[in-house]
Amino acid sequence: MKNRKEILDKEYFILPIIWFFSILIRGYKYGVSNHISYVLPYIYKIQDNSLYSKDFTFNYTVENSFFFNIIGKLSNFIDLEIVMFILYLIFSFLFILAIYKISYLLFENKYISYIAILLLITTKPVLGTDQTFRIITLPITIAIPIILFSLYYFLKNKFIVAFLLLGISFNIHGLSSVYILATFIFYLILKFKSINKKRFLMGLLIFLISITPLLIKASESTKLSLYNADKEWFNLIKSIDKSHVFLSNWTINKFLLVDYV
Repeated sequence: MKNRKEILDKEYFILPIIWFFSILIRGYKYGVSNHISYVLPYIYKIQDNSLYSKDFTFNYTVENSFFFNIIGKLSNFIDLEIVMFILYLIFSFLFILAIYKISYLLFENKYISYIAILLLITTKPVLGTDQTFRIITLPITIAIPIILFSLYYFLKNKFIVAFLLLGISFNIHGLSSVYILATFIFYLILKFKSINKKRFLMGLLIFLISITPLLIKASESTKLSLYNADKEWFNLIKSIDKSHVFLSNWTINKFLLVDYV
């Protein structure tokens, strides 16, 4: 009978093959979609703060992610397109690894784990016109694998590690991380009598400490918001936005994922 180490060695040989296959079938793009609308302009502004000085977008948008700062600094030494591609390769592999580890933890069956990976490596539409995994490097592309590992360690009752990873993901894509935070707290309520409350609260404290720099940065950088923006500009943005910002623009097909963009 094979020992656990031999099994793991075999799986970690197979997983890179699946990862390479996932890149081939999903593809990768740069300079399209959200890259054009906000990702690349924000990175360019990190590189040169004099850019877009009269662009209202940079007056109202809160600095709610360290993603742009990190990429902007890295791209001073390495070509931006190369940085984005390398990050995509790394975190797309971590995405697969996290799915495998969670699935194996839950079912203790490698074949179920492989099926779970195969079901999730392709780009599928989800509610809010988002996708299971993007084909471009965005903050959410980086955050999702970290969130999944946070969930993995939470399932193993390693709350401190879980909350630390969740704090890291929050600094990259807060909205996705908040959903998992709510899930963790809901679990605390359900298992209040049996859960290790001391370690849970210690983990929660670490999470709050880790996100404090971003919250301070965001509060200091906010000049305007959608609530006090110029009315004509607000109406223009609302008329052209077809994603998850203005739900009033959605058709019934959008909610049913028929009209998927």
